[in-house]
Amino acid sequence: MGSMEFHNALKAAGCKTDIVLAGTDTLLFACRLQEPGRVLVSGQKHDITMAAYPATKNAVVERAVCHVLPEYRMVPDLLQVTFDNLNFEFHPGPTLLYTAMIENEAIHFEYYHDFVPCQIKLIMAIDKERLELCRIYGVEARDVTTTFQDEYGYEGDLYQMIKHADCYNGIMGPDTINNRFLTEDIPYSLRAIQSLAKIAHVETPAIDTVVNLAYILLDKQLDEGRTLNNLGLSQDMTVDEVIRMCRG
Repeated sequence: MGSMEFHNALKAAGCKTDIVLAGTDTLLFACRLQEPGRVLVSGQKHDITMAAYPATKNAVVERAVCHVLPEYRMVPDLLQVTFDNLNFEFHPGPTLLYTAMIENEAIHFEYYHDFVPCQIKLIMAIDKERLELCRIYGVEARDVTTTFQDEYGYEGDLYQMIKHADCYNGIMGPDTINNRFLTEDIPYSLRAIQSLAKIAHVETPAIDTVVNLAYILLDKQLDEGRTLNNLGLSQDMTVDEVIRMCRG
């Protein structure tokens, strides 16, 4: 929902220029900054969704991007891009379950390869809530396992794929809970999902649990994020109104 929030920021700043805004569900590469000027690129995705906001500009974005980056695929609207971004499943919840390891300075671990079954269970619980919201908002969605298979070309169940994914080799766990898996993915991803859930009148207990725990642990280190107000939405709006906003 970043394109929607940025559109509102431009409007609030008095910008009247017709600027084409678009968003993608994730980055093309699995990568990490190792030090200034040095980036570890451990893998490349094969299927990334993209949409303009509003979607009436999709053709403009497609002409500008897809011949250069064929891995990017246009989808009907920003809602699908939002729900396709699975970082909010892979990052915040599992990071919170790693808290004891993160705060123990003697423990160094690989973020993905050291996943345990309970972390996958939490991911699947959040994915169930995501898929229900997709159904209500009319978004054609793949479950998390299928999405991972499509993006990276792996086969098998989610736990085994993550544990053995060579694209995640060398990606270490954070050394503080004040890291982007929480400071970015909580306020700017999960908060946005919560906002859409409020409009749809859908309960999201797994997502709410992760968000609440993160704000307890990090408190003011977390931004307010993409609340209904910051997105220019209202709980009085209907699902159809949000869809029309995204499609133009």
